[in-house]
Amino acid sequence: MRDAGETLALSAPINTCRQMAAEAEKLAASDTTPFRRAKYLDLARQWTALADEMERALAALDRARAAAE
Repeated sequence: MRDAGETLALSAPINTCRQMAAEAEKLAASDTTPFRRAKYLDLARQWTALADEMERALAALDRARAAAE
């Protein structure tokens, strides 16, 4: 299993992705141009998908490490 320091280090990029998604959503909400608003929302979905994918990869890594112990 991961120790606390490793967990913090591995979760930092995930948190950054979620922050970027939130920022893109904020920009979409404040933009009046439908095209740009749609692009910001698409970007937010992509950041969220990346964060979700990273979380799944870490969970799989944890399962593999636990099985090896």
